Amino acid sequence: MPVAHIDGLTDLGRPSRELLALDVTESGQGEIVFVRVTGEIDVSTASSLMACLDPFLHGGRPVILDFEKVSFMDAAGIGVFVAAHRLAERSATTVTLRLPIRSVVRLLAITNLLDIIAVETADPLWEPE
Repeated sequence: MPVAHIDGLTDLGRPSRELLALDVTESGQGEIVFVRVTGEIDVSTASSLMACLDPFLHGGRPVILDFEKVSFMDAAGIGVFVAAHRLAERSATTVTLRLPIRSVVRLLAITNLLDIIAVETADPLWEPE
């Protein structure tokens, strides 16, 4: 069941679809929240991603972030992950990152966040470094 679609972010005149789109759905009974993220996560879009996630991180339901269509993420995205993880811990829930691109996984590895953020990849043999 669709919950929300956010597609209105602009930066220096670029069309919003180039930056970030968020589609939020709940599983059949509403026990899991899926957030499909498309575009770039950087200083101009990270706060919008966090604002979208915030209400779901207090609800006690697992949140799955589908990153299959995220093309870029910088340190601002790391800040979102850390804040989301902390809020989820306080609410006794989890945040899982699903299908991130290699550069996102590398960024998480460099910052030692693979130890605290659950990551699902398409490769069944993949293991964090």
